[in-house]
Amino acid sequence: TCRRCGLPNWHPFPLLKETITCPGCDSEIVVPFNQALSVELNSLARMAVIQGSLGVIQATSGLAQMAESFFFSPSFEIYRPGDKTSWHEADVAAIVDGEFVIGEVKERALSTDDFDGLVEMAEALRPAKAILFINKEEWSDRLKEPFERARARLATKRIALEVHHLVFV
Repeated sequence: TCRRCGLPNWHPFPLLKETITCPGCDSEIVVPFNQALSVELNSLARMAVIQGSLGVIQATSGLAQMAESFFFSPSFEIYRPGDKTSWHEADVAAIVDGEFVIGEVKERALSTDDFDGLVEMAEALRPAKAILFINKEEWSDRLKEPFERARARLATKRIALEVHHLVFV
């Protein structure tokens, strides 16, 4: 807020400097180093949070950053032939460095059923890799056995199973 004219204003980070110009009165505003800041999400980030797709965006972004070539499809539902109800939903489907990859993003407490669902989907779609994207705090010793069982089952079909950790705030 400008001390001279009282106009509150948002300033994008790239334009934030030691001094900024008030758009209301053109006076110079000095931004102190220890100033508490508030941030506002842009419309894309705000909708990602509202719709619960922030984890999917993090997952696809992480895969893209590690890849030399990357192509992805938005989340989609999978139907069995002749069935009108969705069988599974693929949160992540991508071609990463020439390999087909699918993934499930879990922003809640993880259960052993989550492994079973990913395995079923992987057996039907036959990717090179199936990935479960989870909050790091959700991983525990109780999940090691279901993970190993799922990994062994997919290994017989030459499908790798991985767990990637995401940061959910």
